[in-house]
Formats: sequence, structure tokens, C-alpha cells
Amino acid sequence: MFDDDGKFGRQYPMRPLPFILLALSAMLVLGQPVAPAAAFDESPVGFSDIFQWRIGILGYGIYRDVETQSILNEGNRLQISRYQTGLDIRPDVELEKGRLELSIKPRARLTYEKWDDGGALDGESESDEEIYINEWLARLMVTEALFVSYGREKLLWGPSYLLSPSNPFAKSNGRNNPKLEVAGMDSGRLVWIPHSSWAASLIANTGEGRREFFKEFAAVYALKLDYTGYQKYFSLIPSYREKTADRPDEWRAPPAPCRCRSPR
Repeated sequence: MFDDDGKFGRQYPMRPLPFILLALSAMLVLGQPVAPAAAFDESPVGFSDIFQWRIGILGYGIYRDVETQSILNEGNRLQISRYQTGLDIRPDVELEKGRLELSIKPRARLTYEKWDDGGALDGESESDEEIYINEWLARLMVTEALFVSYGREKLLWGPSYLLSPSNPFAKSNGRNNPKLEVAGMDSGRLVWIPHSSWAASLIANTGEGRREFFKEFAAVYALKLDYTGYQKYFSLIPSYREKTADRPDEWRAPPAPCRCRSPR
């Protein structure tokens, strides 16, 4: 091992497992160019160069003219509130040092509702606050072509507006309602980029994270192969879902997103 000054320090014995992982990584990136010397520049780096943060604040208010004389909601039996307001605070924090990237996205949500149109809740009001972590991620660049990550993230892709049929992890991509943030799910990734036009991702969805399921959660594993060329791209995404009490195990290869355009 070498210390920060480049001097030889204490040696540690090589254990079998790290050696095997190192060998597998070397096999995956065989033939890839070695990182240039500039990538290992030891020039001083300020804290602001490795640490970034931003914050988004979303506020909204709703007034409803509740119809209480209709057959469906006579006397406001559906308990629809007249006033509703909310405030979402969404900070993003990122730390990048060398080959390691760390990020976390905590969230705070404040809501208030008031009922004023009859029914069981007439004249009542309710406020609520919630603090949670929607996403976090730790990613390591093993080589310039191989990345390993684990955390809670949004597993989204494709140009679909309402639904994404090629995504085995999440059908909704959140584009139809920007006020609602897509819930992050616990997952690990191994991404290999052998060429500027090709990428392969092995994805394991290991936990439900912040997402709510109507059925029992089942782990999903997928292999995502992507090709990106001039005015065209193509993806192939075979996946496997583990068996649970309310559903059998499932292999599937949904339609892959594809977009091809001829140059004019």
C-alpha cells in the first residue's frame, strides 16, 4: 500500500475473494485503454469541487367547489375536502471523490386539509408532516468501463409519457404528474460500457424501498442491453421475477424501447 505522499507503507496479505473479484473485473474490461495519467492528478482539490448540493421547493394549493347534491356524493359522504395545501422540500446532496460517488436525497412533506361541506368531517381540519429518504446511492468506478452501485433509486428509462411497458421494475415514470415524485426502490447495479455505442447493465431490485405494492413484494432481476447510434437507439431487457405467495415466478422479455430515424 502507498500513503498520500507516495511512500511505501504497510502491506496486507492478499485474500482469495478480493483476488477473484479483481480477476473478474480485469476479464470484463480486457482490451480497454488504460486510464490516462491525468486521471490520477494529485493537485489539490477543494471541498466545493467534490461536494455539491441543490434544493427544490414545491408548494401547491387546491380549492374545491364540492358538489354535495349529486347522487354519488350526497351530503359529501365521500368526505372530499374543500381546502388542501402542501409543501415539499427536496434537497439533493452529492459527494464525489476519485472513483467513489455518494448521494442522498432526503425529503420533507407538509400537508394541510380542511373539510367544510357537510359529512362526517364537516368543520374538521388535518395537518401532517413526513420526513424520509427517497433516494441514496453509493457508486464505485472499478475501471473506466465498469461501475458497481447499490442504493435506493428510481429505476426509470425510455421516452414513454404515461406507462413504460419495457420496464419490469416500475410501469409509471412520473411524467404525467410532476408534483408527485416517483418512489425509489432498493437495488444494485453492475454496468459495463465496452464501447461508446454499447452498454450492459445487470440490475437486481432487492427491496421495495419507498414504493407501495398492492401485492407482496417480489425481487426482480434484469439484464439491460443498450445500443446508441446516430439518430437511433435500441434496448433489450429480459427479466426474472421471484415467486411469492400470491404470484408464480416469471420470466419475461417485454417490448424493448426502440427509436430509429433516418437522416434528412
